[in-house]
Amino acid sequence: AFYTKLPPGDFTFRVASTNGNGHWNEAETAMSFTLKPHFYQTKWFYALCTFAFAAIGFGFYRLRVRGLRRRAFELEAKVAERTSEVEAQKTQLTENNEKLDALNRQMGRANDDMLSVLNQLRLGVAISEKGGAVSFLSQAAQNFLNVIEHEAVGADWTKLLPLTEEEKARIKFV
Repeated sequence: AFYTKLPPGDFTFRVASTNGNGHWNEAETAMSFTLKPHFYQTKWFYALCTFAFAAIGFGFYRLRVRGLRRRAFELEAKVAERTSEVEAQKTQLTENNEKLDALNRQMGRANDDMLSVLNQLRLGVAISEKGGAVSFLSQAAQNFLNVIEHEAVGADWTKLLPLTEEEKARIKFV
């Protein structure tokens, strides 16, 4: 006897036998049988495996979607929080800008008032910047120096005023 692994299906074997003395029996017998497939070889098993893989894939998909939705919700909450912070800062900046504008207008009026007072005193007044450029020349100073204000503004005070070098040095020292 020998053993051969056979695929599932219908089989018919013809068998001849001997009685042990070397003579074969002339009459053959036939044997028919059907091998049923193992469970793992059936269409139902393949369908079940396909369904199981699809269910596992769908489960992973649902987990991923749930995680993405949770993350999207967290991000939306952060965006809303940051947006409210930005809007609050924008409101604060707007208020600060309005205050600065009011202070600038007030400083401009104070500057105009000071220049008006200096012109009304009938004193020769010259105001220079840190670098020495003249930024204001009173009306009396313009008349005394015989210059027009737009010619004097921006000029170096050491060249504009008729002073000796010693007087200029004393003024620079102060």
